[in-house]
Amino acid sequence: MEIQAHGALIDVLDVGVLLLGKSGVGKSECALELVSRGHRLVADDVVRIRSVPGETGEPGTLVGQAPERIRHYMEIRGIGLLYIPELYGADSVRAEATIDLLCRLEVWQEGVEYERIGLERPRELLAGVSVPVFDGGAGKAQVRAQEAALEQARAAHRAAVLVALKDVEDALVALQGERERQASLRNAAEAADNAALLARQRYASGLVDFQTVLETQRSQLNAQDSVASSGAELAADHVRLYKALGGGWKPDAAATPSTTAASS
Repeated sequence: MEIQAHGALIDVLDVGVLLLGKSGVGKSECALELVSRGHRLVADDVVRIRSVPGETGEPGTLVGQAPERIRHYMEIRGIGLLYIPELYGADSVRAEATIDLLCRLEVWQEGVEYERIGLERPRELLAGVSVPVFDGGAGKAQVRAQEAALEQARAAHRAAVLVALKDVEDALVALQGERERQASLRNAAEAADNAALLARQRYASGLVDFQTVLETQRSQLNAQDSVASSGAELAADHVRLYKALGGGWKPDAAATPSTTAASS
């Protein structure tokens, strides 16, 4: 299948870009600017396009070239005909190229909404082959945005893991420290019990007054209170470690309304 299109075909870094649009929109001027920047002209004004069937299961491709009589020529308003090889050298032209991208030029119109953020992926059927339409780099921008979002998610995950490891380490250190503290408090409480017992025995023998007995009992009670407080702190450290390791608490099944009603 072969058709003709009114436009310009340029090889931009081995990507065939077909410029289409209404007459006077600036297709040839845009193509000349690309050629002046080192890209290669394939056809201007009239582009002959033929479809090449793909292999089994593969989509076909489009190949464009210029008619023989105007090959390698460009017509620019106000200037006339330009023979591109004489201006930019033999490497500035190609006989034919595959059409990989379609760029449709339009005159800007006030009040018309244009899709400029790349949410859509427009394609156009040309000679029976679907060709992507230029989206202003929105596709690549979206890929970069997704890659940046993925990297941000990875960084957030690493930060969360580091915070979790820090919480576990802090809980383990606190737990170990409280266990050592409780062992020391138990030894102190045992010594206070012995001191209180000895004071009572000496009071019974008349060797000390009752004030001494009261002082040793006060020390004994303080030591026992410290041991009890340490036990509560030790239980809290276990809870903090359990939470740092990802554990949670489930509501007690015995506190359901049916159980409460049955107990009442």
